[in-house]
Amino acid sequence: MTLFAPTTHLAPPSLFSPSLLPTPIRTPQQAIQNACRRWPVLAERVRDAAAFARNHSLFTHPATPEIVSWCQKEATSNQGTPAYHRLTPTRTGFACTCSDWPPEDRAGPGDGQYCSHILAWLLTVYLRQPIPLLPFSPGELWQATLTALQAEMLKGTYTLWLEGTTVVPEMSNPLVLTIQVPNRLTQEWLAERIYPTIHRALCKQAGYRMDVTFVISR
Repeated sequence: MTLFAPTTHLAPPSLFSPSLLPTPIRTPQQAIQNACRRWPVLAERVRDAAAFARNHSLFTHPATPEIVSWCQKEATSNQGTPAYHRLTPTRTGFACTCSDWPPEDRAGPGDGQYCSHILAWLLTVYLRQPIPLLPFSPGELWQATLTALQAEMLKGTYTLWLEGTTVVPEMSNPLVLTIQVPNRLTQEWLAERIYPTIHRALCKQAGYRMDVTFVISR
């Protein structure tokens, strides 16, 4: 699933097509070679982008339609779980939350600010490959977390502080889950007393490191 076509000033053919051919070539290897040849400074990032695309590391998120995509970064031996980087549209191109954006050197069409995650998105769109949704919704993730917490906590503690809590989808994203609670006492208790337990269970269910925050219902 693709959320929308790239903006005209960042049309993928201008990155991955031969400059003299009116019809884009939609084979991965040719697209990569064309981009590397036309924009040598981007060559290493283009190859990294191709690896992201091959490993199906791009996702869209149904609860945040303004977000173009979330790119999964491979887990490292220190972290043990993947991290997600957010891509969002700007007036002149795309922005990314990874440490490689904005790049020191600019190259390519549009604003010329391309990290490997942005290039992976554009390559995938250029090749007309589907981009899947994340494998869970915020509500599904919180319910799975609650089930795990119910199994490991005292029944009275779970019933008093967690039973009846709900996720706020419009305030959640793949990096932060926002949970609605009935009052300030519950908010403070969850955030200060049993946050480590909740956070550990949430990350285990998500499969990567993310955060959780609590808001009082109106």
